[in-house]
Amino acid sequence: MQGGVIPAPRELYFVYREGGRFGVKSCEALIRGDWKLMQSDPFRPLELYHLKTDPAERNDLAADPAHRRLFAELLDALRRHVQQGGAIPWQKPAKQRAGSAGRQGA
Repeated sequence: MQGGVIPAPRELYFVYREGGRFGVKSCEALIRGDWKLMQSDPFRPLELYHLKTDPAERNDLAADPAHRRLFAELLDALRRHVQQGGAIPWQKPAKQRAGSAGRQGA
């Protein structure tokens, strides 16, 4: 808010959950710089848009071979956000829970 320059593009992660026609399925989006990777319907493939040249999101570039690497990078980042979003801060990591679960019954 001080008019400075952001040194690197930050990632913006969006999620909404709908219990109606999607059966409590999440729809996610990730924006990094001028790029947006999204899945607006859980039964359709991911979509990739260059927001600077296509702000109306009409030209899906997900299948374009020229953007294959970028698509993979954004997909990896989106998966990390989804995993982090499901984490409970006070819950131990899954590895520790699995190891201690076996000892509780002993």
